Amino acid sequence: MSKAPIPLRILLALSVIGLLALALSANPFAQHEDTLTAADVIGDVPSTAPASSTTLSFEPREPSLAAIGAPGTAAMIDQPGADATTTTAEPTTTAPPPPSTSSSKPKATTTTEKQPTTTEGSSGGDLEASGPVTINNKSGVVIENLSISNPNGPCVSIVGSSNVTIRNSHIGPCGSWAVFIDRSDSVTVSDNTIRTDSGKGGVYGHMSSGIAVIGNSITRSGRNPIQFDKVSGGGNRIESNTITSSPAEDMISIYKSGGTSGSWLRIRKNVIKNNTGGSTTGSGIMLGDAGGGYILVEGNRLTDPGQAGIGVAGGANIRVLSNTVVSAAHPWSNVGIYVWNQYGGSCHSIEVRGNKVDWLNKNGQRNSAWNGGGCGEIAGWSDNDW
Repeated sequence: MSKAPIPLRILLALSVIGLLALALSANPFAQHEDTLTAADVIGDVPSTAPASSTTLSFEPREPSLAAIGAPGTAAMIDQPGADATTTTAEPTTTAPPPPSTSSSKPKATTTTEKQPTTTEGSSGGDLEASGPVTINNKSGVVIENLSISNPNGPCVSIVGSSNVTIRNSHIGPCGSWAVFIDRSDSVTVSDNTIRTDSGKGGVYGHMSSGIAVIGNSITRSGRNPIQFDKVSGGGNRIESNTITSSPAEDMISIYKSGGTSGSWLRIRKNVIKNNTGGSTTGSGIMLGDAGGGYILVEGNRLTDPGQAGIGVAGGANIRVLSNTVVSAAHPWSNVGIYVWNQYGGSCHSIEVRGNKVDWLNKNGQRNSAWNGGGCGEIAGWSDNDW
């Protein structure tokens, strides 16, 4: 083999050196930053798998009506415009299950007009244990299928609210009223069992309207098992209740209360018996106490209801029709039905008709009725079975 001239070999050597320098300048091991995505870390989620979240969120919510664990723990609904919720505790009281078209189990529910919320109750027809329930400045609330107790005050308080229903519940024992209603509108208390075992009473309505007390069983419930105090307007009703064995002044007390010419306060088809209070001034049904009017009292049955059966102490536009009033002789017994203007104010347009009264006073003498005067002519007075 022939040798290349020296200049050529020098040129070739320089070319090789240049190529090596160029290759080294590329530096394939130089560091660089990579941007990692969530997919680089956890991989792709298969499209057939349900999506999941790794973020925990806590949304503010109101205290629940029945999330209250054991009786005596207060529950409150007191934020205007917020949605009411319900959770329930282990049942402690048994009652027949209410009718249901969606579930075989009763539900302890509280709903609002915005977003109704329902919590499943326990199986087997048991009521859900609840501490006191307070509803402030709310609308569209339903309380049902609860066993509510509060040894330190009212079991249910409704203040400044509207369209509230309490039904199918056991209420009591209570340290005060079973249901306290103040400055509220359209409140219905229906189909409950009420036993306060306190000196106050059962259902108390104050400066409210549209109060309906219907189909309740009330016993051992203090001075006034039902009292309306300055209740006015339309839609007021006390109907189909059974009121028994209470140490009452008046079993039903209507004080400065009534209805309107187009919507009378109706007290109808109640069963009232065994007033154990021994008061010498109270009545089974007291009407026109310090005034009031547009009141219809019809078809009630009263047995041993107190000092008097039905009393009209004043007021106007009051009708007492077709009631049955009976009492044996007790130390406090006085008269079956009376009308007497006890306050000296306006008292007129009173009708007492079609009643059946069999009443003995404390001396065992028949004393079925008395017109004490001051209310003008009493329509139908002679049309009763005294």
